[in-house]
Amino acid sequence: MKKLFIFISLITISFLQAQQQKDSVKTEVVNVTHSFNPTVQDAYKLAVNPDSIHVIEKKIPVRFKIQSVPVASTFMPEKGSMKKIHFSPDISNNNASYVQLGAGNYTHILFDSYVYYPVTEKLSAGVNINHFSSQGTKNDTLINPYHNNKADILLNYKNEKSQFGLDIGYTNVKHKLNKSPIIINDPIYDPIYLGDYDIDYANNNIFNFGVNGNFNDLFIKDFKINFQNFWDKDNDYENKLNFNSTLTFPIGNVSINTGLRGDLVTGKSSLIPINYNNFDAGVLPSFVYDNENFNIKLGAKIFYQNFKDYKKVQFFPDVLANLNIVYEKLSIYGGLNGDIFPSSFIELSSRNPYMKQFGGIKPELMPIEIFGGIKGSFSSSFAYRLKMGFRQLKNHPFYYGIPFYNLIYTAFYGNLKQSYFSSEVNVGIGKKLDFKFNFTYYQNNTGHFSRALFMPDYTIKSMINFRPTEKLTFNFTVDNLSERTYMTNATLGSFTDLNLEVRYKINKDFTAFILGNNLLNKSYQIYYLYPVEKLQIQAGVMYKFDLSKN
Repeated sequence: MKKLFIFISLITISFLQAQQQKDSVKTEVVNVTHSFNPTVQDAYKLAVNPDSIHVIEKKIPVRFKIQSVPVASTFMPEKGSMKKIHFSPDISNNNASYVQLGAGNYTHILFDSYVYYPVTEKLSAGVNINHFSSQGTKNDTLINPYHNNKADILLNYKNEKSQFGLDIGYTNVKHKLNKSPIIINDPIYDPIYLGDYDIDYANNNIFNFGVNGNFNDLFIKDFKINFQNFWDKDNDYENKLNFNSTLTFPIGNVSINTGLRGDLVTGKSSLIPINYNNFDAGVLPSFVYDNENFNIKLGAKIFYQNFKDYKKVQFFPDVLANLNIVYEKLSIYGGLNGDIFPSSFIELSSRNPYMKQFGGIKPELMPIEIFGGIKGSFSSSFAYRLKMGFRQLKNHPFYYGIPFYNLIYTAFYGNLKQSYFSSEVNVGIGKKLDFKFNFTYYQNNTGHFSRALFMPDYTIKSMINFRPTEKLTFNFTVDNLSERTYMTNATLGSFTDLNLEVRYKINKDFTAFILGNNLLNKSYQIYYLYPVEKLQIQAGVMYKFDLSKN
């Protein structure tokens, strides 16, 4: 079977290139407010930095823009309803505003709006308000009501030499369990009758404040500061502060760069009273040489880490090289990398919303990652990339289910050695059709279990974007995830998830849409005991307007 997947991977199609709005719990719509008009040739420029190590649970809900046509991706775990409906307003310029309304079965209700207003020639403002909710159904076990609310205020100031941005937002995610008597018949634990209950499972709140800047004529090229404050109904809380900046000194084809980074995560768990306070600060110097045929980055990452178990200086390599064998047709690349990942409950619960805090948070270390591969294009309509690598991880968070009266998840930490192989291809046929496909195979080795919990052996993702006319668009996505171990040798089955979005542009202002999710009508599980909603159909309309013209 593994050989078959490796063979399939040699002809696969690439990950969708995405633009995603910062979202702490990642259960809301990501609004594309900047148009993206790539050719398939742009896939040749895919970054060769390491993929995310968190390939465990879900495809992050993002909006894709291919030749200014929206594509929706909707794979998200929720309490009893992982599959939710998301939309991609067809915005053809940076100043577009819109309002979207939609409704469907499971009593899905969507309200999504973005309003852009140019205050002056240099200052602009935007407001985004989003609501998505489902009443679930009492016919399916643990398919229960939830709602997600999000509001953001965005300010942007831009002149010839610099640009500054400000983002202030609030997010609320709430799940409610209906009365659903069920029995857990787990191979490890004795059968447990959960009984009838009617409680709030989660009521999480996040306040976000971010500021960033970019400079054209200074050695300081950019900076970004982001602060998040999390609290829930059980009086758990967490504060997360991150700072990044880049200093660049260019000399011809050579540039000397210095990155600055700081991370602070503090919080408290109420169920098991624990306070945690993790801090790291780093300097990331690098030497970069770049020309048409060869580019290389020689760098390092030097961190001071203050964690309750130790206080010490950490050193990681940061090396990347790329050689053009045949310009834009074939390149080989490779690298050596390491890093610190400042884990947080905000991040962990965004990937697994059924999680509660039962202990402190540990920062994750990647002492070493080695990777390499080939990339290029056969024509302006066909681009590809193959990559393989190995990474070693310490304090990697694994999700683990706790069989209380209501099964909830926590995180425990262990070491992980992961080998991976991925292949990406991007094919475009004229202006009518885009077809993309990605296959990634993982070999996970951990000393705690025979298989790493909730981590797949492979993932397959594909997309077809078909535009038969200027007014009509079809977006079809397929996602396949292998089986995953959830307790010792107990596994969740593999599944295939199919989604179809149809959009019809009535006129320049109004667009109608119909979206079908989970077309195979399967109640599969990403996490044990939390099935997704089955076939979902939703319809609605979007109104687009432009206040900058008034």
